[in-house]
Amino acid sequence: PTPLLAPGLSAPGGADAILRIAEQPLNALVVTARSEARAARERLVEARARAEYVLSVVVPRRQRILYLTQVEYNAMLRGVFDLLRARQGLAEADRQRVLALQDYWLARTEMDAAIAGVTGFTVRPERPRPERMTLSAPSGGQEAKEHK
Repeated sequence: PTPLLAPGLSAPGGADAILRIAEQPLNALVVTARSEARAARERLVEARARAEYVLSVVVPRRQRILYLTQVEYNAMLRGVFDLLRARQGLAEADRQRVLALQDYWLARTEMDAAIAGVTGFTVRPERPRPERMTLSAPSGGQEAKEHK
């Protein structure tokens, strides 16, 4: 048996090599955590900028368009469909506002998780694309077969 503290009897640097090997997973974890925190911060900054833009520009602009269209409708310069289109624009702006705020709070939650040291955490659901409603009559294909 070799004494542990006997000078010159152990390989020089052997303990240092073992220590470096043991530190590699820790260093990889640190790099991953920094990367996730950086990505979460970028998502948060982008989501905040988008939410601020929608809240301060898009929604007020659509409200103004609706107001002016209402004034022109009252003066009989616009038709009811123009007024409905303006109201639909405001509804779409409100929808964008809700989605922008949702994205902001999801990014904020991911940032808090990254700061807390939780790796691989996401709260983002896979959001299906909403289909746009059409006012035209359906084609005779599928529905005609179902009614027979």
